[in-house]
Amino acid sequence: MLEYHARTATPILNWFLYAYGLTAICLFVGSRLLAPARRKCWEATAQALLATLGTVLAFLLLNIEIADYSRLRVPACLTFEFSGNFTRDMTYSIAWALFGLVLLVFGIAKKLPVVRYASLALIGVTY
Repeated sequence: MLEYHARTATPILNWFLYAYGLTAICLFVGSRLLAPARRKCWEATAQALLATLGTVLAFLLLNIEIADYSRLRVPACLTFEFSGNFTRDMTYSIAWALFGLVLLVFGIAKKLPVVRYASLALIGVTY
């Protein structure tokens, strides 16, 4: 996933955004377009499963884009490093906190306690 494609000079608008972003959008749209669940699989509906997978993929995309942007001058493969560079570390922290804040607002607006708890856990891990 992280080594087979040559890196481009464009830091944000790259194939990571295209591949992962399009897939995440498809998961969210699929979750929205599904009919209300009549059956549950492991006490969860397919809508909730698709929305969860889309959220996890969006969070992964966020981290991949930060890692790719921070390694822009180095032609090596993409690596995740969470220490040693103040700018990159602060970017991760701010991005995670904003992602958690968006989840919190969404969870409050839709009255979804699981989303609110997950957002608070992400914000807690950020600090």
